[in-house]
Amino acid sequence: MIDSNNFISVRTSSAGFMESLVQAGDVVIRGQVMAHVTEPLTGDIIQTVTAPEDGIIAFEYDSPIVYQNTAAFKLIPLV
Repeated sequence: MIDSNNFISVRTSSAGFMESLVQAGDVVIRGQVMAHVTEPLTGDIIQTVTAPEDGIIAFEYDSPIVYQNTAAFKLIPLV
């Protein structure tokens, strides 16, 4: 059984438009780029969201607009 208390939240540090490069169900490895957050007016990348550790994506935020501290992904850690 998977305990949701063990999920790892991957949050944005900036507000903007998020382009997700992975989706729910994907396996990611530590350091893998999961998404880019861009500045709405310029299109410049202001944050690169990376996997904090190896895991399976259990949740992916489904709106292109993110705010600071949005839970963009939740990972099930691979042990």
